[in-house]
Amino acid sequence: MIRAMQGSRVHIIILIAFSSLLYLPLLGKPDLWISSEFRYAQVAKETLEGGHWVVPYYNGEIYYCKPPLFFCAVALISKFTGQVTELTARLPSALCALGTVVVTYFLGKHLFGPRAGLLAGLILASSPKFHTYARAVRLDTMNTFLIASALTSFYYGHTYKQRNYLLLSGLITGLAMLTKGPLILYFLGASVVCYLVYCRDLRFLLSRDSLLGIIVILLTISTWALLAYMEAGGSYFGGFVAENFTRYEEKHIHPEAIPAYIGDIFIGAAPWSFLFPLVLYRYFSNRKAHGASDPVPYGMEPSKKATFLVIWVVVMFLSFCLTFTRRSPYLLVIYPPLAILVAQFFDTHILSLRQISQPRVYTYVLCLTAVVLGLLTGKAANNPIISTQYVVTATLVSIAFLAIVGVLSLRNKSLHLLFVTSLISLSVCAVSMDIYFLPKINDLVSTKVLCKEIQKLAKDGATIGVYKEPSLHYTFYTDARVRSIPSEDALAGFLDSSERVYCLISIENYQSLKKHTSSLRTKELTSDKRYLAVFK
Repeated sequence: MIRAMQGSRVHIIILIAFSSLLYLPLLGKPDLWISSEFRYAQVAKETLEGGHWVVPYYNGEIYYCKPPLFFCAVALISKFTGQVTELTARLPSALCALGTVVVTYFLGKHLFGPRAGLLAGLILASSPKFHTYARAVRLDTMNTFLIASALTSFYYGHTYKQRNYLLLSGLITGLAMLTKGPLILYFLGASVVCYLVYCRDLRFLLSRDSLLGIIVILLTISTWALLAYMEAGGSYFGGFVAENFTRYEEKHIHPEAIPAYIGDIFIGAAPWSFLFPLVLYRYFSNRKAHGASDPVPYGMEPSKKATFLVIWVVVMFLSFCLTFTRRSPYLLVIYPPLAILVAQFFDTHILSLRQISQPRVYTYVLCLTAVVLGLLTGKAANNPIISTQYVVTATLVSIAFLAIVGVLSLRNKSLHLLFVTSLISLSVCAVSMDIYFLPKINDLVSTKVLCKEIQKLAKDGATIGVYKEPSLHYTFYTDARVRSIPSEDALAGFLDSSERVYCLISIENYQSLKKHTSSLRTKELTSDKRYLAVFK
């Protein structure tokens, strides 16, 4: 028992160190330049500055789209620096990603053993899309951490009939709803119900422990709802419901999104995703070989243990396909179970370190090649303009490399070479992207310097407008309200205001204006020659 605890401690240290290397270096160095980053960072900024801890605000108005938990997390971390920065805005995502890796380890360890749990954590941490979202101001990483924790706690509680795990699952479910919205309860509930149907234990939902867990969910949500009602009134919930329910009407059901989502997963989890078909084939083959008898709590066949993970993946995947337009970030929640399934496959075919023979010369050559591929992929991933020919060539080269490594691994009757080279390539790619290549293109996509120049123009409290472009790209860095000006008539009305106003217009749009140009005064912006500041 003591030896097992020590082994788990070593594994956790390895995973934390590995994840920290991928997620934390230069986390705050790149400026915000993705739409979601601007929006969520601005909401967190107004949470901190205005004390809006219960009802979030964006650009001075109530923000109905999302509950407040993520923004509160950013604001709390930002209290230490006194303001929301790129680092404090991204840090909750990085920490939640690290937490998800640890949760994945514990679930993988419980299902298939410590080594499978370690491999699952490494696979999840190195998956390209998971790494990308871990370093972005997005709600999806926190949502994934909470959903994975809630389902893991439920599995422990159901397997061992322990009330504390079910109460914890209820609390985490409530927090997940306060992060992403009330529909999270549907996704989690559907996964739980389908698993209980598989176990032929649907009555478990009516047990005292399950009901207590449901009560915890209701208490968590109702506490926030009461505080929100006291602050913003009943009208807030009308807008909140409209944003979180009515936009998922029947006209938004998109079963044709299934092929697109499958492609997103294969790209986002490559190269581990290349093994998904083989893993699923092996799972269903084992299911057929062992029959479909009821699963037992402990010591059951791997295929039956994997059923919980398969249900998690299938239910979540189909739910997103039938409920959302094509929004691949939602798929992040199925990465932990997929990582465990692939890890179990690797664990079955990787010999223990004591049994692995002395590395041969080609092992070092392949590892060096993996480093080179990682560097080239990292450079390409940060290139804003990549030709289709380059992508196709790089993909074919990567597949050929993996095929060669796979053949050599099978000849040695161990997949350790395939796992090691894939992990090296992904790690080098991630680190090179974040430390070397991403800062190089930051100046090409950042609006920070432009925003600071606009703010200097409007230092007397003038209102800022943006003509025919999303205003959210400029709100955070200008420290002011920014209005979107959608049309030429709206521009005329904006400039005719009795207040002091400035409008940011691209050179292209300015030249296309058909009227009002003769009376406009312009100022060229030294930070970006593509724009003019227009005023009267």
